Amino acid sequence: MTHQALALADQCIAIGNAMNNAQTFAEKMAEYAGKKKGAEHDEALKQAIAVIAKMEDFHLSQYQGKLAELLHINQRDLKRMVKTALTDTKTEDGENVEFTMGGYIGGFIVDMTYDPDDQQTMLAWRDPNGKIESGPRVTINNKKYAALPASNTILVNGVLFPSKLGPKKSTKELVVMIEWFIKRVYLLSNPLFAKIITYYILLTWVYDAYPAIPYLRATGEPGSGKSELMQRIGLLCYRRIIASGASSTASLFRMVEKYRGTVFLDEMDLQKSDASSDYVKFLVQGSMDGNPIFRCEEVQVDGKKEIQEIMFRTFCPKLIAMQGDFFDKAVGTRCITFQVQPRETYELVDAKVPLSQTMEMKAEALAIRNALLRWRLEMWQPSIEIDPAFYNLNITARLNQVTVPLMMLAKDDPDLQAEINTFMNEYHLYLVQDKAMTIEARIVEAMWKIYKYPDTNSAMVEKDPDGREKMKIGHVKDIANQIIAEMNMDEAGENDTKKKDVLSAQKVGHRIRERLQMEIANRTNKGFFVYWDERHMQALAKRYGVNPDELGPIVKKEAAVGASTFGKNTKPVEKSKSIQEPLPEVEDED
Repeated sequence: MTHQALALADQCIAIGNAMNNAQTFAEKMAEYAGKKKGAEHDEALKQAIAVIAKMEDFHLSQYQGKLAELLHINQRDLKRMVKTALTDTKTEDGENVEFTMGGYIGGFIVDMTYDPDDQQTMLAWRDPNGKIESGPRVTINNKKYAALPASNTILVNGVLFPSKLGPKKSTKELVVMIEWFIKRVYLLSNPLFAKIITYYILLTWVYDAYPAIPYLRATGEPGSGKSELMQRIGLLCYRRIIASGASSTASLFRMVEKYRGTVFLDEMDLQKSDASSDYVKFLVQGSMDGNPIFRCEEVQVDGKKEIQEIMFRTFCPKLIAMQGDFFDKAVGTRCITFQVQPRETYELVDAKVPLSQTMEMKAEALAIRNALLRWRLEMWQPSIEIDPAFYNLNITARLNQVTVPLMMLAKDDPDLQAEINTFMNEYHLYLVQDKAMTIEARIVEAMWKIYKYPDTNSAMVEKDPDGREKMKIGHVKDIANQIIAEMNMDEAGENDTKKKDVLSAQKVGHRIRERLQMEIANRTNKGFFVYWDERHMQALAKRYGVNPDELGPIVKKEAAVGASTFGKNTKPVEKSKSIQEPLPEVEDED
């Protein structure tokens, strides 16, 4: 460039343009192989495929069309050759081995470790006799397997592995270790959070033995530390994969398919778009096994373009950080969610919580991951059928998805089982507090008041000819309005200048049918009635924090509200102990 008399700045620009327009090394190798004939072509093709096989999945998906064109082969053949190069390779001593990151192979449960100090991968396994070992390779059914060499994603900690097979620890010991770690590396607003996080971390290490898993989600305003919390939780999870909300869905799907670990999704406040739709599908389908995502890709077959379908795995644990909620409510129902509050620097310093991840924190997390690897090899089974005997009927189905696998794994430790159940009952009560302050809770409470005691039951409950019991929606409305008035609640928001004195029968009927999912009888000359379903009402009582045993019928102070006057022996109303008073106003959700 000096002979062109270019200034230094222009030389830099020219060099940059040349580099941007230059072929990649893989393209150069493919071009060279494509021009050769006979034996030279075969050898050059072999060398080119060896280079292409080392490309990251995302980069390979971008370049595969061009590479196939340069090699004068179709994309299907290129993928087959790359797969062969990855899985059937000779080691330096000439032995044929298959590279793997683990799985259930011929009765062996195999996993992979990565030592960041020497940047080497190894295998750890449990044989069919229960013996646990580790080493550079393992022979299964006369076939040798070796650990897949570390990809760039692993080298830069995009995916976290244990570094070696750790010491034997019981489930109870690991619970103590993990909970103690979480409490020291993050200042949580509620001690219950540390326990549920601990159980979730354990579950990630055996999730693929069970048919379903919920997600763990932290919400909070910007700067509240939700992302940092999830990053620190991820230090202990099984194969934590970094896949922020800004990542492309194509790379996300391929990462999950390849590493099959715990995905950390940051800033997941999605807008409605094609990309966000892909994320939503990934989250909606990924909580249960056997729900893959299908994608179609254009390939060259014998010189013709064809569309080929590709299936990607979605089932895996997920750590989610976001400010608000998903626009698709189905995703939110798959999450165990807790809010994170901003903390001042002096609070963190006083609690001795590090403001950033330290080397000591990472080293301790690695030691715990090593112990969890051995625990996984001890506990994992190809498919563990859920035993209904371990269900806790006092908590939600979502919480049972976390605790039942752990209860089954701790079947020989009754103390740990009792601890898990006690905690989950407390955590369930914490979760229903918000629901206990809704209009739906007051409707459920009103229906129980009407049904439970003889005086209100005889005045307001009727029977169809087939014996089914029902109550008039207008009566439910009257009783619910009295409860709201007594608890100083109003369904209007604080900014609503037009005060609403009572719930309308139409609004109560809508909530009973749509939100409480109860059957409404056909309209009669008396109005609309709702059928009483004892089992469903018990479930609603648990969901909305209403205890029927603490409820009594309402004594009418004014007869003008419209309900019948009850007998003189009516007991005075007792306010539900499931809610602490005074309660805030409840905003109308309609």
